Amino acid sequence: CWAWGGPRQARRVEENLARIGFTNANGEVPELLSLTRDQTNPRIQVYEFETCGLSVSAWLDCAEKIQSALNINIVDVQYSQDNQHIKLTAAPPVSNLPKEILWKNRRFPLEPYTIAVGVSTVGPVLLDMRNQHAHMLIAGTTGSGKTALLKLILYQCICWHMVLYVADFKHRVSFGKWGEGRCSLCGSLEELIPMLEEIVETMNQRMEMLREAGFEDIEEYNKAHATGRLRHIVWACDEAIDIFDKTGASKARKTQIEQVESLVSQIARKGRAAGCHALLAGQRLDAATIAPHVRSNILCRICGRADEILSNIVLDNRIAADMVPSDVPGRFVLSNGANSYTVFQSYKFDERRQ
Repeated sequence: CWAWGGPRQARRVEENLARIGFTNANGEVPELLSLTRDQTNPRIQVYEFETCGLSVSAWLDCAEKIQSALNINIVDVQYSQDNQHIKLTAAPPVSNLPKEILWKNRRFPLEPYTIAVGVSTVGPVLLDMRNQHAHMLIAGTTGSGKTALLKLILYQCICWHMVLYVADFKHRVSFGKWGEGRCSLCGSLEELIPMLEEIVETMNQRMEMLREAGFEDIEEYNKAHATGRLRHIVWACDEAIDIFDKTGASKARKTQIEQVESLVSQIARKGRAAGCHALLAGQRLDAATIAPHVRSNILCRICGRADEILSNIVLDNRIAADMVPSDVPGRFVLSNGANSYTVFQSYKFDERRQ
């Protein structure tokens, strides 16, 4: 293999894949054609294999075993030149991540409305609220650190001068003291509905104004106006089940919940261009909790400690169940779209110091 110009590690890599039984129906192992470093990030390695008849889905189904066999963290798997070649992008193993990274009011040279949530094996993990991370769904079982992560995100939203609205139905315990003077809080459906109606009304007014002025979105508008810039608006809910769950609800309450669903769906569907964002967090985020027409418009999915069911609901696969240790709070999986995800350790945010 070396004489033919193949990578020096090819034999070891192929032997390790054979050892875990990653072969086609004829017992053939994918041939490693090249192994290179990413030019923009030396921590990332790019493997290129001949498929040997094994599809991308076959690689993903066996991802956990492949990661263990090659001592890597798979970042992405996709077809390369054609359907006969697989490009596997890998980083150092997730086990290299520290279990705790203090926030310490970190400052990065970030673009506006970019949120730093933690560190992966390839560097800081950043969310761009102007684009694909405009709306977020954060899930995890008790003790996973999802509330702390939500507060970290909201704190940075405040630093970017966004206007915050927060629904806290647990007697305002989670956000009451921390949010005092920083955001508008509500603790019941009766308070939530007018709050959401106000956001949706503002959103619709902005959309009409942008259309009439010939701007595509709030970013274009703000670039053209040195004064009178529009502030981004964020609505967040820590425990979505407290708002959306219809189990045992009266007819009147179900009507209220459906009204809330409609309002949140409008924000998730149209809000990005107008600078309006929805952030939902919870332990149980199935169809019985959050309606499909709401979930389908929230593309940024983050899942912490979870069982297979919750991981599949949030990420459409069981990666969080496999990759997040039960004894590491603050460890999350961020979905980057089809066949791609990032495992990261979130910054430990001490709300008392912020």
